[in-house]
Amino acid sequence: MEGLSNLSLGDWALRQQQQIAEIHAGQKETHKLHILKWISTTDPSLSHNLALKKREPDTGTWFLESDEFSQWLDSAGFIWLYGIRKCGLSLVLRHG
Repeated sequence: MEGLSNLSLGDWALRQQQQIAEIHAGQKETHKLHILKWISTTDPSLSHNLALKKREPDTGTWFLESDEFSQWLDSAGFIWLYGIRKCGLSLVLRHG
């Protein structure tokens, strides 16, 4: 504990807390960069193109022509599509 004789116990504790906070921030940034790297290696166009090939004509037409969807298109909001896995939501890609 070099330099402790020049610091009060409170100042030393504060310095330790700051150093711990800096270490924690660095770990969070490293973790964030790791996740971003993992996400960026995914090519969504591959999944999109595969789903597009499987799409049946008129899939999701009832939804895409609904008043709710039209209102959403005119708004700045977002839409959450929920369904069980493999139910075909990814095939509701585009209309026409």
